[in-house]
Amino acid sequence: ILSAAAMPYEDAFASEADAIKNAMIARKAAIDALKKAGTIGEDNKGFLSAVSGNLGGGDAATVKAENADRSRVYEAIAKKQGVTAAVVGQRRAVQLAAQARAGEYVQSADGSWKKK
Repeated sequence: ILSAAAMPYEDAFASEADAIKNAMIARKAAIDALKKAGTIGEDNKGFLSAVSGNLGGGDAATVKAENADRSRVYEAIAKKQGVTAAVVGQRRAVQLAAQARAGEYVQSADGSWKKK
């Protein structure tokens, strides 16, 4: 009985996960361009941040949307792993820093920005 009752929830979660994935894919080119320009980088918490100064309207909206989706993903992973979303984000930050391309900025544990 419980598994049958849970199915609509699981279907809704799978649908939300697909929507998040598709939105992240759609933003990837814009995010890559901002990284390449040195405007944004991967921070030490698993999110995108402006390297210096503030972002303009469209760029700020793109980064905000990406970070909101990352937050949802980190929360789902944290729930499955029995840890906090902050821990998941910090773990992902290490992976993202390792995957960063030459010339992109990553934030070290002390908060300073380094060009890879």
